[in-house]
Amino acid sequence: QPQAVSSTEAAKWTEAFATEKDEKEDGERELPDGSLFTGQFRGGQPDGEGRMDWPSGKSYIGQWFQGHPHGRGLMLSARGRNSWIYAGLFQRGHRHGIGRCEWPQRGVWYDGDWAGGLQHGIGESGGGSGQPQFWSMDEGKRKESLAISQLNPHPSESLPVVILEQFPETVGKNIEDEDDEDAVELVIGHWGIAVGSPNVWIASKQGCLMMTRTLAHSPWAEWLRGQREDYKEDMVNIYPNAFIWGVNGVTGDAAVMLETLRDTSIKRISLTIRNPPFERVQNIKRSLASRQAWHNPIPWQDEGWRPWLKEREVEAHAEVSWMSGFPDSFASGSAGSLDAGHTFS
Repeated sequence: QPQAVSSTEAAKWTEAFATEKDEKEDGERELPDGSLFTGQFRGGQPDGEGRMDWPSGKSYIGQWFQGHPHGRGLMLSARGRNSWIYAGLFQRGHRHGIGRCEWPQRGVWYDGDWAGGLQHGIGESGGGSGQPQFWSMDEGKRKESLAISQLNPHPSESLPVVILEQFPETVGKNIEDEDDEDAVELVIGHWGIAVGSPNVWIASKQGCLMMTRTLAHSPWAEWLRGQREDYKEDMVNIYPNAFIWGVNGVTGDAAVMLETLRDTSIKRISLTIRNPPFERVQNIKRSLASRQAWHNPIPWQDEGWRPWLKEREVEAHAEVSWMSGFPDSFASGSAGSLDAGHTFS
């Protein structure tokens, strides 16, 4: 068990890390307030991939930069009636970019543009009474209803189908994730994907599974590599937070689809996938751009969807990421704040 350290001791190991070469180190540290970080460090701060758990029940797993959640990750807020779960992009500890946030106890969600911790830009909002809609958002407040959203795929909609072949060494092996009813996501390593737990995510009540992330060196990564090599510009783009609507012909039942995914005896699997609202929002944004005097609220649109990559080269393991399926630039939100909890800065 890791031992809690005093602020003086924490400063000592921070200084010790900082005096070493600027290389990543794997480790585990418990802070004086009881927060526990497990993952990669650089210069004495979380930097790379890692997980932080706070005493309040709040947690974050994903990418870090200089002690802050930064890049793609999944955050669970502190427990309470207004608790939320978010899967998407972060910038310096704030929800910033494209992401999906659900408030499970309230039964509502927002999927779209974020900035500084607030909904800002365009996104799909649903739950409660009435139909889900696409809204123009301004610093967390609804500004204008833009269109009605269709949650279930229309019969005429053509959905991409992904075929995965399991690696021979994993066939029939026990999977590593635990059967935790409160888990936010379940990692299905033998296919190289992680999905939101049907016990937690509202999306599963619609009969689908949300893909929270994908893994390198996996059947998914091999499929993506084949797409790039064989189809290049015509490759099928599957975006983060896409929804699995079918698994080997099974549709409409998230629990049964999950059971099929977790069956390691299956050597080949087909996934019917629908991209998140981001894809459908692009048509709305193009329409809005044609309006006279339409204001573009995104201050860094021309910098691309991941401006922090200019600060440092992408790590090698991130190169085999589904995020590279995104176009180089698109509009996504700005302004607001989020309590990111304890950082190492």
